[in-house]
Amino acid sequence: MLKNILRKKFLISLTAIFILLVIYITSNEPVKFKQELSYADNNVSVSSVYLLDSYELLSLAPVGLLEDKIENKAKEIVDILIQDGPGENKIPSGFKSIINQDVVLNDIKFNNGILSLNFSKNLFDTKEEYEIKIIESLIYSLTSIDGVKGIEISLDGKKLEELPKSKLKLPKTLDKSFGINKKYNLSSLDNVNKVTIYYVNKYNDNYYYVPVTRYLNNSEEKVSIIVEELKDNNYNLTGLMSFMNSNANLIDMSIEKNEITLNFDKNLYNDQNNKEVFKEVINTINLSIEATYGISSVSYIVDAEPLNFN
Repeated sequence: MLKNILRKKFLISLTAIFILLVIYITSNEPVKFKQELSYADNNVSVSSVYLLDSYELLSLAPVGLLEDKIENKAKEIVDILIQDGPGENKIPSGFKSIINQDVVLNDIKFNNGILSLNFSKNLFDTKEEYEIKIIESLIYSLTSIDGVKGIEISLDGKKLEELPKSKLKLPKTLDKSFGINKKYNLSSLDNVNKVTIYYVNKYNDNYYYVPVTRYLNNSEEKVSIIVEELKDNNYNLTGLMSFMNSNANLIDMSIEKNEITLNFDKNLYNDQNNKEVFKEVINTINLSIEATYGISSVSYIVDAEPLNFN
C-alpha cells in the first residue's frame, strides 16, 4: 500500500546530524537547519564530536574541521576531546572534553576502514566511571568521519584489551555497536533488544541531541521500540526530553534496501490544522534510525498523506 502513495523523502545529511536546533517549526516553509557554529573559511566543514554536557552525558556537538585526509581529521577530533587541548576553542558552550589534558596521541593510522590510535599509557588515569565514557566518545566521534567503520586503541604500543579499573573486556575493533550512554531496563536475559535512541536536551536557549543505548526485554521491531520510547516521558535520565505526542501511533512500516517508510496516524502532528510536525520529533526519529539501522533515508506518511516539508 505504501508504494502507491506519493512520498517525499527526508534525508539525514551529515550537516543535519551535527546541528543544534533552536526554534520550532512555525510555518509551512521548508525545514531549515540552523548551525550553531559558522566558519568563514570554505575549507572548514561541520562535523560531530561527542562531548560531556552539564549532566555528564555524552552529547552530539557540532565542531569545525578542516577538509583533509582521514588521519588529520581524526587528530583534530582527538585534540577537541582532550581537556585544554589545541581544539578547545571549537567546543560549543555547555560542553566539555572527556580526556585528561596530559594524554598524548602518539600515532594514528587508517587502513581498510579502521582507525588505529596509539595513546600514551595515562589515557585512563581518571575515575572508573569515565573509562567507558572515553571509549564511547572516541568511537562515536571518530566513526562520524566518512569512511571510518571502527577504531582500535593501543597504549604506548600495547593493544587495549580491557579497561584498567572496571576490567571490562573490549572487542578487538570498537564500533557503534558498543553503545553510548547505556541504560539497562532488563528483568531477564531473554528477548534482549538493543536500540540507540536520540533525545533532546537544552542548554540556555539551544536544543541539542543526546543518544542513549537502551537494553530492553522487548522482541518488537526496533523502529517500534524507538517510537514507543520517544512517546514515553519516563526517561530516568536527567534533562532528557522528547517532543513526540504520547498519543501518536505508528500504524505500520516498511524497510526496502536503504530506506525506511513510517506510516503514522494524525497524532504525530503538533498542529493538525496546518499539518505540522515539530522538527525535533523528525530529527530524534531520524537520528535514532541512523544509529540503530545505519539507514539515512526515512519517508513519512501521516494520516494517509505524505508528510510535506515545504
